[in-house]
Amino acid sequence: MTGFKTPKGLNDREVVIIEAGEKAREQHGCGWGSTFKTITSEQIEALLTGKQLAFSVMDEYVVFIEKEN
Repeated sequence: MTGFKTPKGLNDREVVIIEAGEKAREQHGCGWGSTFKTITSEQIEALLTGKQLAFSVMDEYVVFIEKEN
């Protein structure tokens, strides 16, 4: 994916659910760049027990994920 492609219906405070796969990611948009992460069953269980997930994006940004109460 190259160049800016506006993410469809997404702002900085939203997480949306899209279909799995590269085609859906391409249709959704990538902004100035994108990354793909997978999470494990253990990480899902951690979210369900009140933990957060954290990961780096391009060694420049950090994303925190938590389950909504």
